[in-house]
Amino acid sequence: MATESVLTPRRVYDGQNVCLLCAFSFVHTEISSTGEKHEVKLFKHKLRLTDVRVNNVKKIIPSFHVTDGDTNNGFCTKCYKIVEKIFRQEEEVEKLKSSLIRTHQTCPKRSKTVEKRLLRSPFSSVQQKQQKTFPSQFMVKHAVKIPSFSAMCTMPLMGAGLGVAQPHVQSNEPATIVKQFIAIAPRPTEYDTSLSSALYWYYVYIVDSALSEWNKKTPMCIKKCTKEFAKPSYKELIKKEYSDIFSFNWKNLYDELSQSCPGLLTIISSVVADSPPQTGSKAFHHILLSAAIGLHGRSQEMSLVQYMMGFILTHGGCTLRYPLGLFKCNENKTQELIRLLKQLTEKYVPLRNGEIFEPVFLGGDRLTDERVQSAQTAMSNAYSPKEKLEGFISKIEDFHRLMNFLEAIYKLTYNTESASDKGTMHYYRNLLNMRNVKGKVKNAYRPFKLLYYTILDAICLLLFLDHLEMTEMEKVLPENFQHKTKEEKIAWDTTDICQNLREVVFDRDHPVNYWLSNLENGRIKCHFCPKSYAYLGSLKSHESKVHNLPAEKKRKTVKPKDKDRVQDYIALLFKLVLLHKHLDTAVDMGDGGRSVRSAKYELPVYNKTNKTKYSIGSIHLTALTSGLLPSDQEESLINNRFINLQGGKNNNIALDEFVEMLNRDSKVACSGHQTVESIIAHSKEYPIVIDITKHFDAITEIHQRKGFHHLPSYKEDVLKVMKDLQELNVLENQPGRTFKCKALVVDRNPYDNCFEGLPSMIYRHRPHVPFRRLRDPHL
Repeated sequence: MATESVLTPRRVYDGQNVCLLCAFSFVHTEISSTGEKHEVKLFKHKLRLTDVRVNNVKKIIPSFHVTDGDTNNGFCTKCYKIVEKIFRQEEEVEKLKSSLIRTHQTCPKRSKTVEKRLLRSPFSSVQQKQQKTFPSQFMVKHAVKIPSFSAMCTMPLMGAGLGVAQPHVQSNEPATIVKQFIAIAPRPTEYDTSLSSALYWYYVYIVDSALSEWNKKTPMCIKKCTKEFAKPSYKELIKKEYSDIFSFNWKNLYDELSQSCPGLLTIISSVVADSPPQTGSKAFHHILLSAAIGLHGRSQEMSLVQYMMGFILTHGGCTLRYPLGLFKCNENKTQELIRLLKQLTEKYVPLRNGEIFEPVFLGGDRLTDERVQSAQTAMSNAYSPKEKLEGFISKIEDFHRLMNFLEAIYKLTYNTESASDKGTMHYYRNLLNMRNVKGKVKNAYRPFKLLYYTILDAICLLLFLDHLEMTEMEKVLPENFQHKTKEEKIAWDTTDICQNLREVVFDRDHPVNYWLSNLENGRIKCHFCPKSYAYLGSLKSHESKVHNLPAEKKRKTVKPKDKDRVQDYIALLFKLVLLHKHLDTAVDMGDGGRSVRSAKYELPVYNKTNKTKYSIGSIHLTALTSGLLPSDQEESLINNRFINLQGGKNNNIALDEFVEMLNRDSKVACSGHQTVESIIAHSKEYPIVIDITKHFDAITEIHQRKGFHHLPSYKEDVLKVMKDLQELNVLENQPGRTFKCKALVVDRNPYDNCFEGLPSMIYRHRPHVPFRRLRDPHL
């Protein structure tokens, strides 16, 4: 039998489709060893023979010409780029030549010597600038001996004596203050700096009793004179005590400025408004704010208004941040992670007498959480809590929870085969032309979130427009609903969507809880005999072999055909996205209580979509905030989950999102450090460098936005989806309405059919200590 001939692989080039400058072939045929032919076309590198291109080549190569047989030929992009580069360099050479010629023409005639007078002779003895120090004039002031009060009363005055007013009351009446009388000292002269001149223009109370009463009233006189004749101090602006801040009033400030500086107030008022503004208006506040800033513009201390503005603007903002730097560690290797945790324990865990005084929370994603617990388990046989690495309590952060929860919602509600089904997520993705919604959720989290929130707001708007005529999608509003109290409205509207799930989990006789119903003292008893086992797998094997227990088969749920699948899908989507927004707004508002409570609602959805890692994370987070930790540590875990970088309310972000942003910006701003050693050495400087580069770019506008970016209108997208839902008539229950795509989950309640394996998951991963929270191997 003849053997098959083996050919040498070769490539055949087409000579009728080449570059006329370098003979590069745009079409060639590859022949394999088995004789198979494969034609390769490289037309993306080919430029056609236009008149402009041919003339440009002829200017450089005069002998170049094109024949009639060159219709299929052309120029390759590499050769024609060289032609364009030659033209650019020729233009640059011409510019340099013309510049040089212009410089030569404007050059003055040369002479043997050129003399230029300097601005100032170097041999001049006159100082270049008059040196002046402060103060420029000196005045000698001698210390003055303070005379006694009796001596001051008898000292001679300039052309006047000390007079005493006679009382204007009858002699039989008691002594009373009769009149304010100006006395004591003359006006100070130009060089008189004695303390006695400071008593000028004091008010003195003269009474009808003896002159000795004067000495009793002297402190009152000094206090009253200081109050009446001191320079205006703008008390409403200077006071910064606790009571002053809370008792501040714009009207009091306006009255004070009207008395002390009416001219300034008039000028500012005429600039701000044509007519006098009303008290409490925006223009009124604008005038007073400008006056307060103007009066204290040259003061070293802020006024009360500026102090309160600064406090309000920075309230809630994170003002102190200490970069810890980067550490070289492969968390997949337990030994390296143990070594890192020991170093961090010595640096950042509070210690007293060498022992842990208070553990510290260590956050991250679910993988980091599990790695830390594995390292603690590996050191569980150590002698002290410090050596057991119990200085850290690992936890999962909220940004990764948000992303994974949205990914679970995506698994239940999104399918690319539903493009032709109105009302589905992929249909609205194409309708709104959101081309950035593609791939995995973790690679495009914000575009996916924007799409889901657009559909959610459209459904909310549709329900609001139909508020008084509710259909079968929800309950019908009761009579006089608008007149009921808030508590009554909430009581009517609140429904427990987890009721069925809760009944299954807590029912020990339910088939789902069959293997856990006989769990006692850490051992599982057989349902047919007195034997007990430490491991669940051993019990299953025993009952299957000895008692012939049939294997459990999963039954397919029969879906009734008379249901409205479209309405059920919209209701499912509405509830799931509301749960996601519940967690998202909790992060924005810094509400740690809502954030940790949301883990209970995420757990069944994670279990249904087979996201085991975050199911375990939800169990751990719920256990840590439900009595596993002491009260002070539990409060710290709930409240210290966010960071506010810009101040103000609803501007919080999760801690792990801030770290992700910091990593991203570090790669851009500090790209010069390429080696591991340089990155670790300068890692503590990265946050400061990032702030400097961002502020520098904002001030200088070096990195400007390229092109025109037309962002889509969120309002128009919501209205477009709402109108489509109206046309689809989703609020009306139409039995038998369904989708062409059968892979979509259309359970009306998102927690239906979530109980499969959930009790075993909870019992298996329920932690008993804050550390080493790994699964129970017996279940």
